[in-house]
Amino acid sequence: MSSTDTGIAVAHEVIERHSFALLEAARIYHTVWPDPNTRYVDVVAMLNRHAGYPGFAGLLARDSTGRAVAMAYGHTTCPGQWWHDRVEPELPPESAGWLDDCFLLVELAVLPEYRRRGIARGLLERLLRSRTEARAALSTQEDNEPALALYAALGWRPIAGPMRFAPAGTPFVILGRELQGSW
Repeated sequence: MSSTDTGIAVAHEVIERHSFALLEAARIYHTVWPDPNTRYVDVVAMLNRHAGYPGFAGLLARDSTGRAVAMAYGHTTCPGQWWHDRVEPELPPESAGWLDDCFLLVELAVLPEYRRRGIARGLLERLLRSRTEARAALSTQEDNEPALALYAALGWRPIAGPMRFAPAGTPFVILGRELQGSW
């Protein structure tokens, strides 16, 4: 059990494939990003698929009552994965090769009533602390100011974008951060 700077006790639990923690992570995802076209079972299937990727790591945060309130997960990014194959061609020359030896932060989600309490920062720092990849990358909506501020405060910088993952979709920015010796 650890404590954030706001005094909220937070326990971190590892997310594993086909685990109860994974089901709770899917519930958090479905709550934070509601989409009438995406069913909870589809989110569970996606998380289980990602949990089978090389280098998968995930954490669930629980408050002092045991309620799951946040999750973060990612994996080593490789050619043939959906995100990798869409982002790599969009990388400008100065970011070429960034996705080689790279951990992809797929999701970081905190229930709305638990935001701005240091939970996301704690999850992200703990998740990345033991990574062996040279770099990390993520994508976030270009207008998601709270997320962009958090990532900037933790040393992430834009490496590509804005880009859209769907023709009429929201523009995303791709952020990167060196990992070796930085956590």
